Amino acid sequence: MASVAGRPVDELGREKPEPKGSSRSGRLLLRMPSELHDELSRLAEREGVSLNQLIVKTLSESMSMEGPVRLDMPLPPPKRSWRERFLGLALVANIVVVALAGIAALVLIVAAWDAGF
Repeated sequence: MASVAGRPVDELGREKPEPKGSSRSGRLLLRMPSELHDELSRLAEREGVSLNQLIVKTLSESMSMEGPVRLDMPLPPPKRSWRERFLGLALVANIVVVALAGIAALVLIVAAWDAGF
């Protein structure tokens, strides 16, 4: 049996998978952008599971999908909570009220100017 860097390969030169009783510990150090870490942590919290459980579940599900896993596929946008939606609407309402107050102030200033104040 041929090998590359001490790992067994098949006749086409592809690396053969480790046997079931591999010496892998099951631990994995994973580096990711802090924004993704924050998003995954919030999702895990919403789901009521640990971050580790969420990642293991997601990886397991991706391995059982039909067809190859495409790493270039965009992730679906995270679902916004009712608080995030409410805050967005409150911000828009606040901007509208401030704009209307500004217009009213300008109208009063012009009226006062015309009245000779």
